[in-house]
Amino acid sequence: MDLALKNFTDFQKKWKLGKSYVLGNCDFKTQMYLESINDSTPLLWIQTGGSSGKEKWIAHDANSLGAAVRSFQKTFQVTSINSHSILPFKHISGFMPFYRAWISGGICQYYSYQKIKAGFFPEVESSFFLSLVPTQLRVLIKSGVRAIEWLSKYQIVFVGGAPLDLALWRKALSYSIQAVPVYGMSETAAMVARASYKENQPLSYEPLCSVTVDVMDDILTIETNALGRFVWDANLHSDPKLIDLPWVTEDRGKIDRTGAFQILGRNDRAIMSGGITIFPEKLESLLAQYGFDKVFFLGVPDPHWGEKLVGLADPALESKKSTIFKILSQNLTKAEIP
Repeated sequence: MDLALKNFTDFQKKWKLGKSYVLGNCDFKTQMYLESINDSTPLLWIQTGGSSGKEKWIAHDANSLGAAVRSFQKTFQVTSINSHSILPFKHISGFMPFYRAWISGGICQYYSYQKIKAGFFPEVESSFFLSLVPTQLRVLIKSGVRAIEWLSKYQIVFVGGAPLDLALWRKALSYSIQAVPVYGMSETAAMVARASYKENQPLSYEPLCSVTVDVMDDILTIETNALGRFVWDANLHSDPKLIDLPWVTEDRGKIDRTGAFQILGRNDRAIMSGGITIFPEKLESLLAQYGFDKVFFLGVPDPHWGEKLVGLADPALESKKSTIFKILSQNLTKAEIP
């Protein structure tokens, strides 16, 4: 049994017994604390990042997760939802394909992205969905005909985690790959909007069924029954807080008369690189603890990753460059190293 399926089976067992489940990496004390909170119903706790990159957890229950499934079914006009999953199970986009299949009576099978890159492609029936980040789509298309033919067999290939480059989207469609950019987050149990291609038009999203997206002071807000119930900030050492409608995102945007919206960038400094959210403040705060307070991180456009993390430092720190990289590599993930 592969690890993702084993993890989902563990989730199902706890869920059926009315026990909460922690989806993500945390210490034993945090896990015990989160699992002890069920508020008369089991909760799925999903790890995410706050605007400053600090540890934060979102709690969903059967009602919010079920609403996300029903919104998917109604929008894409399917009953049983069948998927192949290659995204990490601990992320909401890796978890939801399994949950959609379980609730709808469909099938979800996990496959290693590394094996797929190596040319081991699973058999695909026409009614299956797949989710990728833009970098994965780019790599697979570039790898050749076999990968392109494999991708073209899916009913829809959802592409999320970062905006999809229009040139890459156009190329995917030219190969009969039904690529659909989607927008969503842990707070909304994955996708709440999808885009349809319009020639010579910027990327614009349309809300899924039962989802309302609006703009307040140039910031996107979301109303949906799929919104999580609680948010817990691990750094505040306080009880979880109820999530209120509408959910105020950290994305700047604009909306037209039809309800379609465009994303204009982040309200915070978050960087989206290869589907991973990176918070520059986290890196800067870490280095400041070691006396390196004249280092600034930002994202620059990159055709492969969407954005690339870059660090700027006082020229006087040139001789300390190796020390800075050592500190970062010992304390952060590979994706957070510039």
